Amino acid sequence: REGHGSAEAFAPVRRVPIIDKAGEVLHIFSCLDFLDLALQFAGPTAILKSQSAMTFDHRNTILQVSVMNDDSVVNALRIMDSAASTVLPATLRELSGDLGGVVASNVVSVSDLKLVILEERHDVLDLSVSEFVSWRQNVTSANVDQMLRRTGCWRRNCSASSYRLTRLRGLLA
Repeated sequence: REGHGSAEAFAPVRRVPIIDKAGEVLHIFSCLDFLDLALQFAGPTAILKSQSAMTFDHRNTILQVSVMNDDSVVNALRIMDSAASTVLPATLRELSGDLGGVVASNVVSVSDLKLVILEERHDVLDLSVSEFVSWRQNVTSANVDQMLRRTGCWRRNCSASSYRLTRLRGLLA
């Protein structure tokens, strides 16, 4: 595989600079600019409408870029590597249909490795994805609790920033 390990080799171009003759950047043309321009004309609008359902239909490939909840975290990382992706949906076999639909119940990310390293818990990579997600939630919840205790704002609203931390803790619970 050419460019293995390089995210740039697989990443699509999302923005294009529009530069004048003097080399000054006039505008950064994005996919939203393209969509806005395309919707101003009847031809591209008709094509976009006809292709809309097909664009988001990934039934044939979704199982290749997802991991089952009972698979190991190491297997999830292998799938991310082979798919050149940084995020992977964790799916439930029981809720996934025969028509190719998949129900994602969790998400595993490469950034989860940072938490594993910071917590010095390399053994959690051998857990199932569902066990790992539960461990991750407990660790992040405990970390938010520690931040609240350190700032002296445990169970009281000291400032706007502590309010956000309290709210974050509630979202993680």
